[in-house]
Amino acid sequence: MAERTRFISGDWSDLTRLLHKTYDMILSSETIYNTQSQRKILDILVSHLHPANGVAYFAAKRHYFGVGGGVLDFTELIKADGRLECRTVWSCEAGLKRDILRITHRRETRSSRGGGGARKRPQTHHTQ
Repeated sequence: MAERTRFISGDWSDLTRLLHKTYDMILSSETIYNTQSQRKILDILVSHLHPANGVAYFAAKRHYFGVGGGVLDFTELIKADGRLECRTVWSCEAGLKRDILRITHRRETRSSRGGGGARKRPQTHHTQ
């Protein structure tokens, strides 16, 4: 597993230079606190999260007091952009409210890239 895992830190503007492929999973914690960085993070996810089966998990506070970012701003950015979809998979309501987001490419995007999007529902035929 170690040869298949990379841990990267640094400025968001340097990250695209370091990544040269797509990834099945991206994990992130406490990275969306700055609204000025959220667009860069979104673009990195779009470019480097595998379109067919890639998933990213972001753990963060709903709001970071003093800097203004957080889960609420990031989910709104993702929805407005339209290239990815996200949903909350875990929440903590006690103290500082925290969430974990699950982020993937939109189903339409995955299908158009040939990457096994949503399964078609079987058609139901009624006879009388």
